[in-house]
Formats: sequence, structure tokens, C-alpha cells
Amino acid sequence: MTEKWNALTDSLVKSLQRETYILTVTMHAEKQTPYLHTASWVYAKDARTIRIAIDAESQIIKNLKQRSYLMLAVMEEGSTYAIEGKGVLITEEMEGLPIQLALVECQVEEVEDIMFDGGKLTTPPHFEKTYDIEAAAKLDKQVMNALQQG
Repeated sequence: MTEKWNALTDSLVKSLQRETYILTVTMHAEKQTPYLHTASWVYAKDARTIRIAIDAESQIIKNLKQRSYLMLAVMEEGSTYAIEGKGVLITEEMEGLPIQLALVECQVEEVEDIMFDGGKLTTPPHFEKTYDIEAAAKLDKQVMNALQQG
């Protein structure tokens, strides 16, 4: 039996206050089918609000302009969570960044532990940047600071 909540748990908030790997699902604007994508610049402002920095030219932005449905899949704390909510485009260009990123907020409506019965995630997904490490660290810091503002 799966567990459901109407907000993030305290431990999920903490997990989502650092750059992490998530999957995003929106409804494709033209095809009206699910559109799956990844993101890493994520920040839980509180238990009901998750901020995500996304390439301003991404299909995700086009999709959210047509339909505000947003689902996030988060693999943390030994499990996998489906977070559903309203995706709100706050701005198409976050200020003070060297690249054009849009700011999206997920207004959390439901959180569900979707890990299969008898399973436990022993290692959350890890990723590494494949471009200049110093430039990546500088950009990551700038984006995460911008996500925390406001």
C-alpha cells in the first residue's frame, strides 16, 4: 500500500534544498502525451513549493504554458516519490545568470511514495558535469542562489 501526503515531508524538503537529480513530467503541448525530462537545479522553498531552474527554450516551458500539470519523480531517502502539482512559470528569464533559465514553481498538491513493495533504493542517482568543472561549480552556485531568492 502506498503512502500519500498533501505536502513534502521535512526530510524531503531538506533533500530538495540542494542540487539533485529529478525527473519531470508535463503534458506535451502539441501531442497531448506525457513528456518526460530531467532537471538538477531544484530547491524546495517550503513543504508546498519546489522551485526548478529550466532552460528557457525547453519543451517543459512550452508545455506548462498550455497546461499547468507538473509531476516530479524524486529518488531520495531510500525510496522514489511522485510529486504532483501545478506548474507555474514565474519568469522566463532569471536575473543575474550567464545563461537564460526560466524559473518554474511546482505548487505541491500530492506526494506519493511509489517504491515497489519490498524494495529500497540503496543509492540515489548520482551525476557529474561533463564540461569545465570550475565553470560548472560557479554556474551551479549562481543558479542555486537565484532559486533561493524571494
